[in-house]
Order: sequence, then C-alpha cells, then structure tokens
Amino acid sequence: MFYKETQNLVWWIKYLFLIGIGGILLGLIFSPRDPETTFWITPLLIFIGLLIIFMYVNFHSLEIKVQGRFLEFGFGIFKKGFLLSEIASCEETRITFSRYGGIGIRWGSDGTVCYNTRFGKGVRIKIIGKKKEYVLTSNNPQALCKALKAE
Repeated sequence: MFYKETQNLVWWIKYLFLIGIGGILLGLIFSPRDPETTFWITPLLIFIGLLIIFMYVNFHSLEIKVQGRFLEFGFGIFKKGFLLSEIASCEETRITFSRYGGIGIRWGSDGTVCYNTRFGKGVRIKIIGKKKEYVLTSNNPQALCKALKAE
C-alpha cells in the first residue's frame, strides 16, 4: 500500500513570514545609520531573520507517507516513523484551536501530540506501547486510516 499526502500552511501564515523578514531587513538597513542604536541590535536582527527563515523552510508543509509497512510523518527535519504493525487504531478527529492553541507541532490539552497545518479534519493515531497519541491534519482522513489498516 502506498499513500502520500502533503499539507501546506494556510496562506496567511506565509505572509506573516514575509512581513517578519521585511521588518528585519528594514531594521538592518536603518539601525546602523542611527548613532543611538546599540551594537548588538544588528546581530540580533540577523539571528531573528535566520530563525524566521528556518521556521518557514522547515514548517511550510506537513508530509504524511504510508509506504510498504511503514508510516512516516512530520515537518522538514522533525519527522516521526512507525511500523504499521505498531498502530493500534486510527480514527477521524477534529483539530481545534481550543485544544492545540496553534499550528505546527503542538501538545494538546487531551495529551495528544498534533502535527497540523490548519484546523479542521484530521486523524488520531494510537501506537501500541505508547502513552501519547498522535493527531495529523488530513484532507482525506478515511483514506489515510484505510492505508494504515492495510498490511
């Protein structure tokens, strides 16, 4: 069985990254010209700019793959993987702001770990021998659960 799904960030988050980078660039242009600016402002702005770029590049999309007997999901360098035989259950769920407080890799008020790019449809996956459950954003929760149950 092969299943692959890529979830991109909601469009307005991408603009927040661009606004952040624009603000940093303006700070880098104007801060050296102001004699009142302390010396550490420029390196700080460069560090924050690089951090914002890293976050955007790493977290711009969530990839979920079911290939052979293996499930892999995650953002950029932050990936998780499990054998399909380790999956106890998969069920459709609803991802809400009140439970997770944002997007990205989030810890829910119900003890789950959520990998999400938006709120709405998702799947809840229970792993054999693990206390925490995982929640993933999905456009097609039924197809993802079907792929996870097929061996």
